[in-house]
Amino acid sequence: MTNSEKVAYLKGLFEGMGLSSEEGEGKIISGILDVLTDMAGDVADLEDNAVELGDELDSVSADVAALESVIYDEDDEDDEDEDDCCDDASCGCHHHHHHDEDEDDDEMYSVTCPVCNTEITVDEDTLLNGTFKCPSCGEDLEFEFDGECDCDEDEEEDGEDKD
Repeated sequence: MTNSEKVAYLKGLFEGMGLSSEEGEGKIISGILDVLTDMAGDVADLEDNAVELGDELDSVSADVAALESVIYDEDDEDDEDEDDCCDDASCGCHHHHHHDEDEDDDEMYSVTCPVCNTEITVDEDTLLNGTFKCPSCGEDLEFEFDGECDCDEDEEEDGEDKD
């Protein structure tokens, strides 16, 4: 039984008792029943609004989930293309393959600055050049990259002479 139905039942009892709503206790009870009627209507409106808001929230949640799926799936694809260059943890470089529509596959490497411990991503040409400045602290960094890292043999497209 809803609140409105309960109040209607009480009104029926009140009218059945034959009390006058113009004087004494009848007047007070009639006023109370009017307030209860208004409150029951307000509660019913609030319940309807809560249901509507819940439906809208479900719709927004579904939209957010769809967006997250698109955003995180793209990130996951990038993560799948990142492989440790070799099994040797002391190597310090990580292989990255970036798939851009306008460019061929560029091999990227992550290196850690020994001064400020910032991880820097550089392309193969920069690494082969041997020196560059850390973008974080400005330290001149020197690397010897001689191609001895035994990554998958398929990834070595330019041969072994990377000095």
